[in-house]
Amino acid sequence: MKKRLSEQINRMYRLMKVKNNILEADEVKDKADLVTDDVSQFFNNLSNIDSTLYQEQRGGFQFRKEVESVQIGLLLLGYKLPRFGVDGKFGPETAAAVKQFKSDNNITDSDESMIGPIEEISLVQLKKIPHPNIEIDYDGTHNDFVNKDLLDDIQKAANAANLTVTITTAKSGHGHNTKSGVKSRHMTQTAVDISIINGIGSGNATNTSNGNPEFRALGNKLKDALVDLGYVWNTESGNQKAVLWQTNTGGNHFNHLHISNNSGTSGGTNNITSNKSKESITPSMVRILIQKLKEYDIKPNDIRKYTIFSNKNSVSMDGNWFEIAKQLIKKYETFIPYTKWDENTFRGGYGSSRKIVNGKLVNVTKNTTWTKEEAEDTLDYEIKNFYAPTISRQLGIDNWNKLNDRQKASLISFGYNVGPYFISAREYGKKIKQAIENDDMETAAKIIGTGPTTGAGSGKVYTGLYKRRKEESQIFMS
Repeated sequence: MKKRLSEQINRMYRLMKVKNNILEADEVKDKADLVTDDVSQFFNNLSNIDSTLYQEQRGGFQFRKEVESVQIGLLLLGYKLPRFGVDGKFGPETAAAVKQFKSDNNITDSDESMIGPIEEISLVQLKKIPHPNIEIDYDGTHNDFVNKDLLDDIQKAANAANLTVTITTAKSGHGHNTKSGVKSRHMTQTAVDISIINGIGSGNATNTSNGNPEFRALGNKLKDALVDLGYVWNTESGNQKAVLWQTNTGGNHFNHLHISNNSGTSGGTNNITSNKSKESITPSMVRILIQKLKEYDIKPNDIRKYTIFSNKNSVSMDGNWFEIAKQLIKKYETFIPYTKWDENTFRGGYGSSRKIVNGKLVNVTKNTTWTKEEAEDTLDYEIKNFYAPTISRQLGIDNWNKLNDRQKASLISFGYNVGPYFISAREYGKKIKQAIENDDMETAAKIIGTGPTTGAGSGKVYTGLYKRRKEESQIFMS
């Protein structure tokens, strides 16, 4: 018979005879806000960690569900996180617990721990950069962290070419994979897109002759200045520094310049340190963590001690909101039985970049195919288990519960299109939340109606999105 986890932890504490520096679970300073007490989902979160997570530097911390899940797992097994608790950040405290877990279980970092970038970069938040020739798109991009040396090089190139450039996409709003199916450098915070130069846009260019010729000329000047700094033009694979421009390599790079640097600054001091000197959470370590956790009879109450969300606060399936949202999404996301490249990621079925395979959501590839039944199952799963919970948590369960079914459906359709984190990541999302908090549903509907109508990656205007925003606004007010 499995031992109750709480009994085992209490036994461990007594054996360790530590008095003051061990916190009881209820005293952990920070608790998870991306993980719930759903035991099955908790293990799924851990199982989905298929690449190495590296310890982060101060100033470059990000909140990640994967890290929260590992932190909870370590706490459940009796490891200590007394200062910061479950904060979703892979800092020194979590690194110490990870190191101790590896030592206790004879885990040695193999070549697996070096998957991904060989070097660790210095990150800076875009809204805090001092560069006079760089502007930032304040649609959520400004909150992203990016390789500082990449930004320094862009500043040098823009200054040399007498240009003012606008970074329109960094990590948020960009697809996980490139058109060829490999992990995008945007996901490693070593790439940005520039689609506005001197206040001029591309005019939705798709080849070397259409679009705005003035933007094309300015883009050429910026590209040349970057090449002078050592950036390779139109070949990113195998090169640490690259600029993609006037090419379909990796996607449409006629309407923006894609600039990446996963090394150091050109002609300056390289302040990069090796990942070998940093702690890492490898997939093999996580597999052992899961094995250890499954030795115990983990209950929701065990996880609940470390998270602010529980199934008690989960989204109720009562009412018609689910069916209304589903039909609204299907109206605008036409079913396709194959996968196509759409706004910097592959999508298929009903516009999904993920697919249910053997009960697990996996990223789609260029070879993924769909039946209508598979597309329906994936859409159902994503609405119930991802979009509705994510949107309701950002909104606040009290605000969510004050909405009628059509208002909930409107927000889910909106989030399915613009991204589920729009309430916390976008200014218009924050305004929607504020209006709902103030019971000003008319204002909330107006903001929805004037929401995004362009592609997040391409900047292309979609006339269908005008109709979708209008209908979502009308449904919200009905």
